[in-house]
Amino acid sequence: MLLGGNLGDVRLTFDKAESLLLKSFRILQKSSLYESEPWGMESEHFFINQVWKIETALKPDLLLDILLKVEEDLGRKRNRDSKVYSDRTIDIDILFMGDKVLNSKKLVIPHPRLHLRAFTLQALVEMDPNFRHPTFNKSISYLLENCSDNVKARRLIGS
Repeated sequence: MLLGGNLGDVRLTFDKAESLLLKSFRILQKSSLYESEPWGMESEHFFINQVWKIETALKPDLLLDILLKVEEDLGRKRNRDSKVYSDRTIDIDILFMGDKVLNSKKLVIPHPRLHLRAFTLQALVEMDPNFRHPTFNKSISYLLENCSDNVKARRLIGS
């Protein structure tokens, strides 16, 4: 999963999210924190992102419901009618669930835009460069090398 935010103390918000989510899953691994320019929107606030590898017995739809509730509890204001990205305290995306492929009205797994976002791919490569995208059948490192997003994220030291 990918955590991101660009409003408030993002690191503290990630810590709060972790506290709220530990009863829903176990965190196996975390990437470094990465700072990047906003993707797909205009904002003066840079984003901080981090990838978590988790273990859960939850079904994807239930996991999504829990993540959306935590986002809301941590101050995320979501306009469900808008297709435009906006500044946010936190956003939590499900990137993969192993090799599961899901395409419902509520949720698409793998995340449909992860291969377009260098900041996501950089964090994934740090954790497992050889993981294969289940629908593209390409490694994460291959996807990063061939990503058209030329805005690379900066790994934050001490993250």
